[in-house]
Amino acid sequence: MLAAYGGRCADCGAPDVGLEVHHADGDPRHDAPSNLIALCGACHKKAGAELR
Repeated sequence: MLAAYGGRCADCGAPDVGLEVHHADGDPRHDAPSNLIALCGACHKKAGAELR
């Protein structure tokens, strides 16, 4: 899945700096590829805060 994003954060484009998998719908049980996004730690934290 991370390769689909070319080794970069899908939000800010940062190169692979320990990319994390974000569940777009906020449900960690929903592991369909269409629900998964590669994000750097900072963008993942921001995305998680927006879901709350």
